[in-house]
Amino acid sequence: MTGVGAGSVLVALLDHAKAIGSIEVARLGEFKSAPPKGLTFAVWAQQLGPATSGHGLSTTAAVLQATARLHIPMLTKPEELVEVRITDAADAYLGRLSGAFTLGGLARNVDLLGEQGEPMVWKYGYITVDNTMYRIAELQIYIVFNDTWVQSA
Repeated sequence: MTGVGAGSVLVALLDHAKAIGSIEVARLGEFKSAPPKGLTFAVWAQQLGPATSGHGLSTTAAVLQATARLHIPMLTKPEELVEVRITDAADAYLGRLSGAFTLGGLARNVDLLGEQGEPMVWKYGYITVDNTMYRIAELQIYIVFNDTWVQSA
């Protein structure tokens, strides 16, 4: 039992975004100021705790919740392609996570279908950062780990 290795897991999530050609900047951690121009991606840890199922007799399974967010300035030209660009990137990212179910052996599984909560669904909206309006898509990612912590009396 060595814990979840959150750093390696977050880097793996980031690497999947970097592999999508349309994402121009990808980073660990939420942007603290306006993201650069173009289509950007950020991922960060949100919660860590015991999983709701999958425990051993003397071990606790864990779940790490990460948030991924795509950003694109709302007035990016051509404006009619903003939706297409952000949705294509969201689609490609889900496809990559579906094809990397264990993140290269780092986890038991990426919880695509909602075993630990909701199924993975991109939620779209708008945010203003530094007086710039962005179209965003946000994804809650649940990563499940076997035998993470020892239970003892």
